[in-house]
Amino acid sequence: MLQHDGLTIAGDHKAPQLESWPTATLRRQTPGGQGGQEISMGFGPRKITADVVVHNSYSTEAAAWAAIKAFDQRLEVNGTLAYYNAANALVDEWPNCTFDGFQMTQKPLPGSGVGWWFRGVFSWTQLGPELPPVPAVTP
Repeated sequence: MLQHDGLTIAGDHKAPQLESWPTATLRRQTPGGQGGQEISMGFGPRKITADVVVHNSYSTEAAAWAAIKAFDQRLEVNGTLAYYNAANALVDEWPNCTFDGFQMTQKPLPGSGVGWWFRGVFSWTQLGPELPPVPAVTP
């Protein structure tokens, strides 16, 4: 199960896929000399995606479509994304995630014992972590 800012996404899925943090680092080498400089300016945002078979006991096809439309209402909502295992135990969470959208890959279909279901990829952008303050240099 996934949760984002109060929304529960019930269904079957693997762990979310996290891109690496892009870094903003400036590297310079002294011309003709040895050594150089490296200045780290922090991390950029990264993508988090989850391929989910969504089922939440939708009793009708219309209820499944209403759930899909509800995801669109959450575009650009920022909050913590949490991932729970099959026993509903928290596995991991990621703060500062903005919901980018839901891309349906399987339209709603009737299921056996789970009501109507559908499949798609949820995506978020996680803002980069804060860097610790740079210590002051004293002459």
